[in-house]
Amino acid sequence: MKEEFDLNENGEVKLQPLTGFAIAPVATIAVMLRIEYVESQAELEKGDRKRKQFVLYPQEALNLAETLKRVAGPLLGPLPLGNLVQ
Repeated sequence: MKEEFDLNENGEVKLQPLTGFAIAPVATIAVMLRIEYVESQAELEKGDRKRKQFVLYPQEALNLAETLKRVAGPLLGPLPLGNLVQ
């Protein structure tokens, strides 16, 4: 299955940098994930953050963790990321 990502008006993949997160159990049956992010360079510079909260079943949380480790692991090391905010 091909992953489809949101695009900006120029047809580029829209990136919204993660600026923070929190994780907590919910009623012993799920995991709550709150993410903080910015949508623009101006928001980043002003310190404005947006938040979204998600609930995940334990297996979803573990799958997310494993996928993040698998994808991010090879990227460790010095990397010229540049400016991720458009």
